[in-house]
Amino acid sequence: MVRTLAAAALELALLVGSPAHTSNSPAGGVCRAASLQGPAAYHGPTSLGPMSIAAKPHGAVPIREIWRAIGKPALPPTETLCYRDPSSDVYLWLTRGADDSRLARGISISAFRNCVGRRIYAAHNFARWVTEKGIGLGSTESQVLAAYGRPDHCIDAAADRRAYFPWGNQVTNFGAVLKWLSNGDWVLNYSPPADSLSAASFGIAHARVQWIWLSDNE
Repeated sequence: MVRTLAAAALELALLVGSPAHTSNSPAGGVCRAASLQGPAAYHGPTSLGPMSIAAKPHGAVPIREIWRAIGKPALPPTETLCYRDPSSDVYLWLTRGADDSRLARGISISAFRNCVGRRIYAAHNFARWVTEKGIGLGSTESQVLAAYGRPDHCIDAAADRRAYFPWGNQVTNFGAVLKWLSNGDWVLNYSPPADSLSAASFGIAHARVQWIWLSDNE
């Protein structure tokens, strides 16, 4: 059975006590502004848990470093690695570097399944990972905006609900999740045109962060 986002929210202590959702949310006010152009340089998050796109000299971290942090689960040679923490039902998605498969250059954590058409392995210890400014699952949209400022662009979940997901139109059987989204739910994207690699997104639903994606891949 496909779990709804609401069920995930109830089971995550971080999401308990979410504020009432309204279309006049802080993110909504920012996203409806006439211009969303942020600073020319990347100004989104640079780390999530042990993953860092600011790491020297590669702008990534060895994938085995993350593998050790999540309990040394299965480590297939595929480009994308998918994990689920059974204790929290939080999901982790890792992407190997296009230039070096030993490096992790992309990461996402989510309160719902964020891998489609791929095998998902059990792992642990990533449900409460946060960015270098303390933003994690369950953080408020106001906290995201205070930490990282105006996003470079937004996706309105009410206008295109499938676009709410990191994997876009690959979603085929998440009807319950799609129905849970409503007016005022957004994806906040930090990926200025001047930067061709660094990018990050926060999926906001019911005024809380439901997923985070961070990448510095080709």
